[in-house]
Amino acid sequence: MTPDETIADLQARLAAAEAQATAIGEVMAIITDSPGNLAPVFDAMLDKAMRLCGPDFGLLRHFDGERLHVLVSRGMPSAYADYLAAGPHAPEAAGRLADMLATGRPLMRADIRDSDPYRAGNEQVRAIADLAGARTMLHVPLMKDQVAIGAFTFYRQEVRVFSDKEIALLESFAAQAV
Repeated sequence: MTPDETIADLQARLAAAEAQATAIGEVMAIITDSPGNLAPVFDAMLDKAMRLCGPDFGLLRHFDGERLHVLVSRGMPSAYADYLAAGPHAPEAAGRLADMLATGRPLMRADIRDSDPYRAGNEQVRAIADLAGARTMLHVPLMKDQVAIGAFTFYRQEVRVFSDKEIALLESFAAQAV
């Protein structure tokens, strides 16, 4: 790596760290200003997380041990929002989402429509692809005491994977936001 490349890499890392610190500071300020009212906190958390990775839309869900409950969403296409409003959905026991919740590791699907669950007609995967036009998806778990309590989920309506840096930044944000 040349000295100029090293400097550019360090500047990019510094900018990412500053963005994360700013986002966390803003969420903490909202928590202070909203005692007992978590709705603005959840909204701010999702907003700040989305700013870190630039998806087309996203949501923050709570996991009760069996089902995922939408707490807040941003930019969600209305047909998919209606699907989600029908009730909380359980991750398939042998599915990748269940694995993400069990392991605490992020899950990315580069192209939803080019996945086995989509081809097999999985209802939830079909809904996000067909109703919302999502192509690339990233789930980032929210862990507390090594137990999944929720997840951020981000979608892009084009096939464009989330970079390793974006994923690491979101993991760090999620860890500090809990």
